[in-house]
Amino acid sequence: MRPCLATSPPRAEPTRRLSRGRRMGARTQVGVSHLTSRGRRRASHCRGSRRRLSSPLGELFGTFGSRRLAQASPPAARGQHLAEREAIEDRIARTSRRLRRALHALGLRFRVDLAIPLDGLRVRPDVVFTRRRVAVFVDGCFWHRCSEHGTSPRSNSDYWRAKLDRNVARDRRVDVALAQAGWRCVRVWEHEEEGEAAARVAFALSEG
Repeated sequence: MRPCLATSPPRAEPTRRLSRGRRMGARTQVGVSHLTSRGRRRASHCRGSRRRLSSPLGELFGTFGSRRLAQASPPAARGQHLAEREAIEDRIARTSRRLRRALHALGLRFRVDLAIPLDGLRVRPDVVFTRRRVAVFVDGCFWHRCSEHGTSPRSNSDYWRAKLDRNVARDRRVDVALAQAGWRCVRVWEHEEEGEAAARVAFALSEG
């Protein structure tokens, strides 16, 4: 007699788990066969709507895909303008830090970036001496039209001319409003040496 060999049961094929979208599509296909003609038209219309949403037009208006992000990316000119603006703000910040160090070296104590309430104006000087009522502003040569280093962009010149003119007009309104409220205003240019600027601030404090 031949020995009886134990045979393992046949392995079942692994079941593939369908995604939710495929399961919904399978249910739709099964349901369509049992629908009336009117129901079939509605089901086909729903499938057509899904196909339209997955088209390039639907991707453009319905999602934030890579194509839409690529179209929304700023051009090279705009990136260069932003880099120049960040460089200007960094120079103004460095001037303000050097001025504060010079004032500390003179033994002066002050508040930084403190809002001063005025009627109809938002005033936030870079350095504020609350007891002496002295406000110090560090003005950038570009944004506030310095007579020595101020420049006007060549591109979109009409926009920039009007914007810079509004900045200068607002500076004058702030100076007048502070003077009427009993404050003394000191404006330091971005290009000024910190020792000379600190000496002007100290002189303004001694006047009060």
